[in-house]
Amino acid sequence: MKTLLKFCLVTFFLLTIHNSAYSQKIDIEIDPIAYALKGFSVHAGMNTDHIRYDIGLFGIEVPESLHGNDGFNNYIWGAGAKADYFFNGTDRGLYTGAGIDLTSSRVRLDETGSETSVTQFGAGINIGYKFKVTEHLFVKPWFGLSYLFNANDIEVDGQIFEQASIRPFPTVHVGWTF
Repeated sequence: MKTLLKFCLVTFFLLTIHNSAYSQKIDIEIDPIAYALKGFSVHAGMNTDHIRYDIGLFGIEVPESLHGNDGFNNYIWGAGAKADYFFNGTDRGLYTGAGIDLTSSRVRLDETGSETSVTQFGAGINIGYKFKVTEHLFVKPWFGLSYLFNANDIEVDGQIFEQASIRPFPTVHVGWTF
């Protein structure tokens, strides 16, 4: 994951250089829900005519009510890249997109404290709406649906943590355009 972090930082630096050379808009956004779920979220993006390109780092402690496995704790963190298409040709309004991510999923059995981690690769689609609050501040509620290519059940101390291949993801991002 350190390599992914370095990749994301270098890519953001290159986006910044590209932005100054070609006058596209760059932005940074966070997901407050991730922070509420004992995680983190930071995404950097570059907006061109109809398309926003995004790289991000994220992590959440998945509530038991969402993963559905009694007696287990699940923490997911990783990095991803997306491209979103804005229908009105600007960086606001209705958009849809697709993305990929590489995550590390740590599963801990509460009863024993034993844990197992797996690396997972996913791809998905999303739809959302970007509201401009001010010239620079924006809010983006969106919904994503991802497919995990290696969503196998995970065994921890003889207990099974079941995983679904399809993962829904509703959220809201808040960001700033430079």
